Amino acid sequence: MRSFFYARTGRPFFQAGPVPGQVGQALLAFFSPPICPVCDRVLEAATRTCRHCRGALSEALADPVGRCGRCFSLDPHCICSSRNIYFDRHVALYRLTPGWREVLHRWKFEQERWLWRYFAGALRRIGRRSSFLGSVDHVSFIGSGKGGLRFRSYQPCADPAFALSRWLGCSVGADVQKRRSRSQSAAGYAARFLALHNSLALEGGPFLAGRHVLLLEDLFTTGATANEAARILKKNGVGEVSVLSLLVRDRSL
Repeated sequence: MRSFFYARTGRPFFQAGPVPGQVGQALLAFFSPPICPVCDRVLEAATRTCRHCRGALSEALADPVGRCGRCFSLDPHCICSSRNIYFDRHVALYRLTPGWREVLHRWKFEQERWLWRYFAGALRRIGRRSSFLGSVDHVSFIGSGKGGLRFRSYQPCADPAFALSRWLGCSVGADVQKRRSRSQSAAGYAARFLALHNSLALEGGPFLAGRHVLLLEDLFTTGATANEAARILKKNGVGEVSVLSLLVRDRSL
């Protein structure tokens, strides 16, 4: 045990040498009790989240009822009817609830890289069910580009993409990179599609031609990013593109 921490401030209290056995664990729990990363409650047991957040996150499974089977949009706002959709199917793991929103923010913007493990169980189940997505030849994710490296030292979707590729037994890579970044927080439905055109660039080689590529992304809002990435992949010879979103946002247009 190298140091103790205040539970609220997270600042070092004093330095100490290694303390063996149960005594060291008891002292560490007393001076630095484990905190839930979502709500900052003190954890009652050796779990990653408190029972309140664990229950809220487990109930946030993405419900396909009332959604388009292809673009996963809520009726009557199906983007298949008004836009060319380039990906062949879409699967989402969880709905974006306030708890998942906090996890997503900390994972992407507060250097808490380990939070991707909240999705590991669902990704493992998908990886072991080969009939769920068919035969996948390659797992791809969109690289953040140079802009994303200004506030974090890692690619958020890289860890889940590499883990999924191991379970599927296929290759993996950041085959599509962001070429320029525009803020989409205040953009409308149509503006998101127009702003993203030609904002991504292909980085993968010709080995993707004719293959089934599984594109993994963190959040599906309007489908604009996934659709543009699929358009670029299809333009360069990819045979089939399936999109797997970790989170999907319910929206009213």
